[in-house]
Amino acid sequence: MTKQNVIASAYFASDDVIFAVRNDESSKGLRVDRLASAERKRPGHQANMEEDLNTALVGIQRLMKEGEALKAVVLICPGPFMTINKSDLEDYGKIGRNAEVKNWRQKNPKEAFRGLLLQAFGDEEGRKPVIYIYNQAGATAVGEYMRLYGDQIRHADSPGKLLKNIGSHLFVVADASIDAALITDGEPYHGLSTMNVGHHAVLPVGENPATLDNLQCAAHPGRPCLNSLASLNAVKRRWPGTHYEDFKASDDLEKLSLIAFYIAQMLANVTLTTTPAKIIIGGRIVDNPHMTNFIREHLVRLLQDHEWPEIYPGYPDLQTPDDFLQQQEDRDSGVKGGLHVLARVLVKDNNKDNIASFDAYKKGLFPL
Repeated sequence: MTKQNVIASAYFASDDVIFAVRNDESSKGLRVDRLASAERKRPGHQANMEEDLNTALVGIQRLMKEGEALKAVVLICPGPFMTINKSDLEDYGKIGRNAEVKNWRQKNPKEAFRGLLLQAFGDEEGRKPVIYIYNQAGATAVGEYMRLYGDQIRHADSPGKLLKNIGSHLFVVADASIDAALITDGEPYHGLSTMNVGHHAVLPVGENPATLDNLQCAAHPGRPCLNSLASLNAVKRRWPGTHYEDFKASDDLEKLSLIAFYIAQMLANVTLTTTPAKIIIGGRIVDNPHMTNFIREHLVRLLQDHEWPEIYPGYPDLQTPDDFLQQQEDRDSGVKGGLHVLARVLVKDNNKDNIASFDAYKKGLFPL
């Protein structure tokens, strides 16, 4: 009996391993679930890459039905990556030396996951699934973008024109570290590597010198960066004993406003550089109910023209900041976005001469 091919994605968050499965050639049959990460199962312990990869495989196997075969999987990993060039056989799949999640540094989740597949399915079947890696902010960006515009893209007579009219969108994940991704004309943007806004230089305000010394980033101790001042890891170092649940429930508006101001500095700089039509922010930092509003207020103030009482030219949308900067709605956007990315990559990598596949791809059956 011929098996139904399925594709899968796994997103490695600090608290959960989130995984999803869907049919190979359409978005039908989507199934999503999550299990506790190694860090959440043992609070106070560093994230364990090997254990979380195994959790992902166990979860994917649970979601697969009888008669289904795993064709490909994308691992949505904490970055940055050593390289995003798939032709670099030595370094593709490796996590960079300066990754915020220390137990993933300079490891290769792609190779480690292949080993788990071989153990689970045997030598022949374990070598069949294709494995890709993708960054967390990029996958979340694609998932949120498709949540907002997927139906329009699929039914548009001229998708290219629609994508230009939609404009660029900036997506931010503010969590243990802070990362971002930009989608412009429907395409996830990157240069030689993915965006790394967590290491943006930001100006400290009213900080005690001893606090700044304690919050130094090991990658560049000579200057403060966004990760060192405003990430969830920074919150824990800044106020010892403060865990995620404490931060989420905090009503200390002065502390919260300070964190929001640093994030707004980065958003203002990226806004002035890339001129997005919309910013969407997610991650556990904005689980605190005050944070998104504080970030909006600081962003508007930073972009305000103080000589002329108007918002920075080109930003009429900032007159309605609730629409310009929104909070991520779907907590599973990352793992769903990973499936969109994987479906697209499979078409591009495996069907280069298949005109029918590319026609379907252009019509939005494999959008983004």
